[in-house]
Amino acid sequence: MKNEPGQELWSIPSGVAELNERVEGAVKKEAKEETGMTIKVERLLTTIDRIIKDGEGRVRFHYVIIDNLARPFKGTLGASTNAEEAKWIRLDDIRNLLATTILVSLIDEAKRRCWLGTTAS
Repeated sequence: MKNEPGQELWSIPSGVAELNERVEGAVKKEAKEETGMTIKVERLLTTIDRIIKDGEGRVRFHYVIIDNLARPFKGTLGASTNAEEAKWIRLDDIRNLLATTILVSLIDEAKRRCWLGTTAS
């Protein structure tokens, strides 16, 4: 999906958990909002810290990214209001897209750890 904050870059659905919202609920909500699909969350893949500093080296933002393996089970893939485009791609083709560094790192790590096969369907 092409969406904020990596505008013009491909990424996976993401968002913010609301106060008192469990991670699995937030994952399902964001997937539905951004792709139109209902998903089944299978398991946690990894967590990533993204720390952004200002010009003087002070921390401005600290994002904790929680990536889960999920499978679609209802709906048709389509872009939402906050995404320009949504489509299925082969994992091996990720390097042919302008993707966020976090997405490329996640796919590389997933393949190294055999979390995923070489294709997405």
